[in-house]
Amino acid sequence: MTTLSMVSEAVRELVAAAQASVVSVLGPQHCAASGVVVASDLLVTSAHGVERGETVEVAAVGKRLRAECLGVHARADLAVLRVDDELPLIAQANSPLALGEFVVALGRSGERSSARPGFVSSVFGEWKLSGAAAVHRYVETDIAAVSGLAGSALLNAHGDLVGINSLALARGALVALPIAGVLRVVELIRERGRVSRGHLGVGLQPVRLPRPLAERLGREFGLIVLSVQPASPAERAGVLLGDVMLAFGGDPLSRVDDLEGLLGGDSVGVERELSLLRAGTELQLSVKPDEKG
Repeated sequence: MTTLSMVSEAVRELVAAAQASVVSVLGPQHCAASGVVVASDLLVTSAHGVERGETVEVAAVGKRLRAECLGVHARADLAVLRVDDELPLIAQANSPLALGEFVVALGRSGERSSARPGFVSSVFGEWKLSGAAAVHRYVETDIAAVSGLAGSALLNAHGDLVGINSLALARGALVALPIAGVLRVVELIRERGRVSRGHLGVGLQPVRLPRPLAERLGREFGLIVLSVQPASPAERAGVLLGDVMLAFGGDPLSRVDDLEGLLGGDSVGVERELSLLRAGTELQLSVKPDEKG
């Protein structure tokens, strides 16, 4: 047997082993997508065209099922569905993908499965999952971004599930959200029906600190407060226009995304220390984020 035929056989086997865990989801708006089993009775799929409480049809290997949408996290392009049946799981990877790794995107459209091999073309340092307080690496592959792969499984060379593919998070590219972050979304939606987010009620913009201040504080940037919403947690804490936020809960703030990543569901109602500059003087305030509506 040649090396090429051995590789072909290995790919065929890993696809065959995972097929029963990948389904086709037809939403009420007839938006077809793939779905992946992440617990015996739970699936994840693309958030496109599915809303909480709706019932959708799922086509699995040899059966058709009805599934209820437990919740949607649109920012991550994920919806969680529950079926009244037990479906098999794919083994889940423990380590993240690296640049150049071989991968297979496995989707399903109706009764037909679709397997597309490729390689990891880009590895992004952070995926800030606002609302779940989780930061994970995510990857882009060179696999063609065709519609049937929305919500599909991304498998590594061992056939392990490493992520869920999205067509909505990067225009023209297939991006895979890491399975660890996806499972966190599933947990939150199963517990609460949604992925909640913390809210301070401020408008912010990065700002470079004057050199003397930067040298004294050991940092170059902060977040200047451009607006404060009335009756917001920030106003109640005493935040003023022109203040420069330096840290939240001890974590430094240089970009607006830094704060977004810290305002997860576990921050709601919890008092945190907010470090800021006001007229060159460093202050510490206590702020208790609200849940963002």
